[in-house]
Amino acid sequence: MTSAAAAPTKVSGYDITGPFTHDNLTIFLLHGPDTLPERPIAMLDEALAKKTFVVHETGTVNELQVENLSTDEDVLIQPGDIVKGGRQDRLIAAAVLVPAKSGKLAVPSFCVEQGRWQQRGVEQAGSFAANLNLAAGKDLRNAALVNGRQTEVWANVQTLQAKLSANVAKPVANAQSPTSLQLALEDTSVLERLKAYESVLAPVVRAERPPVGYVVAVNGKVTGAEVYGSSVVMAKAWPKALKAAAVEALAEWEAGVASRVPGAVVARAFLADTERGADERQADERQLATVSDLAWMLNTGSVVGDATVAYRDNVVAEGQALRQSLPLLSEFQRDELLVPNRNVGTAIAQTAANQVNTPVLNRAEQTFLAGVYYERRDAVLQRPIQSQVNPERNPVMNSTIVYHTRLAGRANVNLNNASVTAPAPVSVNRVQGKGGVMVESRDRNNPSVVIHRSFIAK
Repeated sequence: MTSAAAAPTKVSGYDITGPFTHDNLTIFLLHGPDTLPERPIAMLDEALAKKTFVVHETGTVNELQVENLSTDEDVLIQPGDIVKGGRQDRLIAAAVLVPAKSGKLAVPSFCVEQGRWQQRGVEQAGSFAANLNLAAGKDLRNAALVNGRQTEVWANVQTLQAKLSANVAKPVANAQSPTSLQLALEDTSVLERLKAYESVLAPVVRAERPPVGYVVAVNGKVTGAEVYGSSVVMAKAWPKALKAAAVEALAEWEAGVASRVPGAVVARAFLADTERGADERQADERQLATVSDLAWMLNTGSVVGDATVAYRDNVVAEGQALRQSLPLLSEFQRDELLVPNRNVGTAIAQTAANQVNTPVLNRAEQTFLAGVYYERRDAVLQRPIQSQVNPERNPVMNSTIVYHTRLAGRANVNLNNASVTAPAPVSVNRVQGKGGVMVESRDRNNPSVVIHRSFIAK
């Protein structure tokens, strides 16, 4: 690992080795610069095993709290990490580098065990004891990391279980909790079938030429890629990452069908096509005051006087664009997901609502337009508003160009006890490309530092 992080470069320009293949699974390795400064980093699974890290149950499906108890080691949560326990197993929907002595931080999550909402067996209901798996397959990863839809996550968990059952010739659903993806992945027949993939492909990550990432192809088609902040982190992540790739391959396996092995040119083309969307970033990457920014600034008192008026004017301008998208907000169950911040005067919300001439809006909608809102559930953060606005007039609101999750400066407000849990120190960008989506996570406190990049095929 280098002593200082290199400036982020396009992954499509990295050196590629491979293909490395077993049956219908092909892996390409990506060799490029480290993007994380040198520091001790543990993966989530090892930190939980050492009991230096806690994932707390919050009682809210789409939010968990994480806490790094270590005094000298950061912890990396991979996007799609599945945690076992609590009131129901969850999938953490962001790459987060949790600093040592972090205190409790909020992270977005999705349920991967529909129905259970109580302690399971001897597990703790208030926390999660293990992280043994990653979300497998492009459809499940798109549902959680790109679309941010809980119903899609459940549907894809069910589909994955059904495909695995068919290919191991027995039901993989566990009687203790039939909807649990984690328990299905612990099925002995599944684990036995995965061994062949793992034994052949685990050794391809070698110390003499360490990669920083990998590309996955199943049945001859590229399904995704993961790029880590350093080769050291990649080496630690590889066993669980390979298992997820093997799960996807097993689920998509077709008896008697010989799989085509793609060449490295196919892997590079997938990366390039996806990254090309980054060239279209426009106003979202500028220092533009948005609805969420205003809410935070007003709440913390960091904006006063004329500056407040200027920010309010920006909110009104965006409100005019958002008005066209309001009918789609019902998909988010807005009255449940959008919670007015009681610490900010309601007059601000009414003023902005009036200025965009929307007197018929309910309180939640008025508050949304004024920017005085907080998401109770981070599913909102994970899904762009599907704006119908002309992208040339308002590229910020057009999610087909880019959607930037403004986790920076957002807090999750519990109105029952007026407590505030700080968001995890990560800023997430989503870039829509021709063949896939790149989800890029950066250090919120040092935006030049790239923590992780996920490429997910459409």
